[in-house]
Amino acid sequence: MIKRLDTTELIFKIIAYTLLTVFAIFCLYPFVYSVSMAISGTDAVVLGKVTLLPIDPQFDAFIHVMKDREFWLCYANTLFLTLVGTIFSMLISILGGYALSKKR
Repeated sequence: MIKRLDTTELIFKIIAYTLLTVFAIFCLYPFVYSVSMAISGTDAVVLGKVTLLPIDPQFDAFIHVMKDREFWLCYANTLFLTLVGTIFSMLISILGGYALSKKR
């Protein structure tokens, strides 16, 4: 059985979803802008023509970075530190949770 929403519940949901959508757009725009700037050509970036979508897409910089050995070394270091940090944090949390769950 489907329950009908009251008027106040409906208004609340509309306002909540609208605010959530606006917040999501504000959070996603910098990421989309950064990717758009990275893909766009140098002239379009320097002249400030890039707003949301890339202009004159070029992937030369990405290809140059992917061929660089130091990039992959730094990326492996990042993955290692993330993995070790996560395992350490989980271990401390599990041990702390176990200690706090015991009653004397």
